[in-house]
Amino acid sequence: MDLYRVVPFKRLQQIADQSALAFVSYRVFTDDPHEASLLQALTTSDGVKEVCAVLKEKGEDPATLIPLIMAARNADESAFMQCWTQTPEHNLMWERYGKERNVEANNAVRMKMTEAGQANLPRWVTLHEARYEENFDIWKELKLVTSQPQTMSVSTVMTWSSNGANSTLFQSGIWDFRNSLTFKLKAYEHENEIRLMTPILNSQNVFGGKRETAPWQNFPGNPDLSLVPIGDIKNVIASIMTGPEATDELQLEVQAFCLKHGLEYEGKSNLRTRRFTGSKKIFTADPDENT
Repeated sequence: MDLYRVVPFKRLQQIADQSALAFVSYRVFTDDPHEASLLQALTTSDGVKEVCAVLKEKGEDPATLIPLIMAARNADESAFMQCWTQTPEHNLMWERYGKERNVEANNAVRMKMTEAGQANLPRWVTLHEARYEENFDIWKELKLVTSQPQTMSVSTVMTWSSNGANSTLFQSGIWDFRNSLTFKLKAYEHENEIRLMTPILNSQNVFGGKRETAPWQNFPGNPDLSLVPIGDIKNVIASIMTGPEATDELQLEVQAFCLKHGLEYEGKSNLRTRRFTGSKKIFTADPDENT
């Protein structure tokens, strides 16, 4: 499957200059009402109270939650991701993700990553489809995280000891937080999102394990940003398209950029971004039934 990501042209230039993709910490999503995760719940006092209440309601021993809380706080420090999409083009993605902060013009470009490019990502980067749900269900999320992970799902899997606590939920003794980090509200299903994730490291010695070292580069001065090395940009990115509002000047700049870096230039999108309702008003809202 081909993957796509809309960014401002300046961001594309940074990828080439840094020879890296910028992954953000899951912490940046904590204020996003369309995202939810057990990491959010297990790293706050109020969230832990909610989870404990659900466990009691289901007849579970809340004491079994202790190692999971410790691992969640551990994971919170090393859960970095970047969001792509399987949708080649969409009005809202051109509008939402193509503008630079504090810049009036829309300088959107769309990167395309083929399966060949995905194979050139660092082997510790894993790809996961977003789960679009109507609401956040703590019990369902607990069962997803503590279920036996699929074969070869290494790196972001953690093992634990129940210390004799009785639990039917945590019988496998294995959890995988990637299941939790793929949640998103159904309102954004148009994004058809694929999340690229770094390993979730077990960096604490709570179970006698050795502290792991992150294979990515932390961004200086910003603990919520990390640089995932990709080498030459053409290793991962196959082609570039300019957005439907691209000026002639931007098209020429992007065309020259592609020529310099050995990328295919797909030209300007033909998708119209300005849509009209029956009342002839310009539609600029977030996703709804008109999308």
